[in-house]
Amino acid sequence: MSTIRLDSWQAWRQSWVSLSQHPWPLLGFSGAVLALHLLGWALFAVAEGQESAVLSALLHLLGLGLYSASLLWMVEGLSRGALAIARQQRLRWQALWRWRGRRSWRLLRSLAAVAAATAVAALMSFALWSLLLLLLPSLSLAAALLGVIGTGAVLLSQLFGPLLVIDGRMNPSASFRTGAVLLEHHWPGLLLLVTLLLATLLGPLVIGLLAEALMQGLGVAATALACVVSLPLVATAVAHAYLQLQPELALKPGFRRGAR
Repeated sequence: MSTIRLDSWQAWRQSWVSLSQHPWPLLGFSGAVLALHLLGWALFAVAEGQESAVLSALLHLLGLGLYSASLLWMVEGLSRGALAIARQQRLRWQALWRWRGRRSWRLLRSLAAVAAATAVAALMSFALWSLLLLLLPSLSLAAALLGVIGTGAVLLSQLFGPLLVIDGRMNPSASFRTGAVLLEHHWPGLLLLVTLLLATLLGPLVIGLLAEALMQGLGVAATALACVVSLPLVATAVAHAYLQLQPELALKPGFRRGAR
């Protein structure tokens, strides 16, 4: 039984302090990768209006590549930068911008494994709900609720997945198993932390709606600017929570903190 208690409120408060102490590197990187991410979406939108099937397919491929690469770069860069800040180390631009080759590929495989596991959980839940809807309609609502809980648990357990891969040098399977154990021992703290992170991520949407109500056409820009701030907050909060649990994580099989 773990003797470490995850203090989610402290991790979330520390994220604001971290951003206030290192605003320009974090906001600059966040803004750059978010711009690339949005450009990927824009290429998709442009492709829909093309008469040429070849040009449309090319734009779709470019948009998908840019969208995926920017997402991977965002997760890796912000995770490395947030870890450096949480450890009170000097934040180097290299930690944010550098593409790490083999380690980036390992992170990509880990994220793909999480996406696949989430999809399987969602499909199984849907299949069970559909079966009960036909055979035992009175239990279909309970099946849907269990499905939502199960799918959410998969995502919740993998909150530290990128940090376990980047910092702990874990392979995707070891990272997934470790996340499941953390969920078993620290599910109240993880649930609170994710609630705070979701509130942080939903903040830009609220700001965008208010801006759009004040001035038509301002909502998208306000939402994008608020996202530039919320993404580093999420990354640093997760990093601070991860460091709280690191004494426990160091005992897990496959964890190789400091390995090169």
